[in-house]
Amino acid sequence: MLTFTNILVATDFSPASDAALAQAWRLASQHGASLNYLHVVPKGGSNVPGVSEPDGGQDDEANATQQALEYMDNQLRAIGASGQSIVRFGRPLAEIEAVAKDANADLLVIGATGENGKRWGTVSSRCVRKGPSRVLLVPAAQTAPFKRVLTCVDLSDSTQSVLQLAMGMAATDDADLTAVHCFEVPWERARFGTGVPSNALELTDEYQASLQRQYQAMASLGDTDAAPPLKLLQAIDPGAAIVRYASESETDLVVTGTTSRTGLAYMLLGTTAEKIMRDTSCAVLSIKTPA
Repeated sequence: MLTFTNILVATDFSPASDAALAQAWRLASQHGASLNYLHVVPKGGSNVPGVSEPDGGQDDEANATQQALEYMDNQLRAIGASGQSIVRFGRPLAEIEAVAKDANADLLVIGATGENGKRWGTVSSRCVRKGPSRVLLVPAAQTAPFKRVLTCVDLSDSTQSVLQLAMGMAATDDADLTAVHCFEVPWERARFGTGVPSNALELTDEYQASLQRQYQAMASLGDTDAAPPLKLLQAIDPGAAIVRYASESETDLVVTGTTSRTGLAYMLLGTTAEKIMRDTSCAVLSIKTPA
């Protein structure tokens, strides 16, 4: 059974961050979790409405902190939420990581877009890569409960953890849940071969049946008797296929696993999860899985 204990929501006061706060409080209320509400004032200047960047003096910084805390507390009261407001100064990612560790956060909630309106920005992408195990990206105005949840399973050892998280989120909101797996038939993956076999349709059906059996075996091992049916998508580009399917099915939330790739390997290879987070219009919940 999915249970959140400590939820951290980070804000830059953009519309998406306001939606993230509403979702974080909604989940905290349903799970009986504590809520920490964080804003990091970057070196380039404060984006707290009505608060100017401190000149560097202790009194000036203390005054800016107090103003920010008052603004954040007013936001919490406006939606009927209770939680601890926290203001830090410095690099957003470093401070978010530090507060998440101090609060023992088991879920980080952030806006999917920043003030510039760009989805999958620097802070959100780094939080997914390096932050807490579970990160929920929320687009602007998506404050309602999730009605349709889509989970991406790759039939690796991480399938059970991703599936259980998705089932827990769906149960929280009594939402419809669909599992999706993208595949290529073996002869399409081969760079050198004899071409499409004459019985390609029959072989494709057999291959899909084997994928379904593999999924059911993994679901039962994870004690997920109520696991959703598996939708198979034949696609060369899994990320694009999932984004398209999510749009067509009017999905509210996509649950996907991620790996903690960093540096050149990440820039060169990318991930299916990154494409989903960057290109889909709905909320995305990621969970770190072994590389």
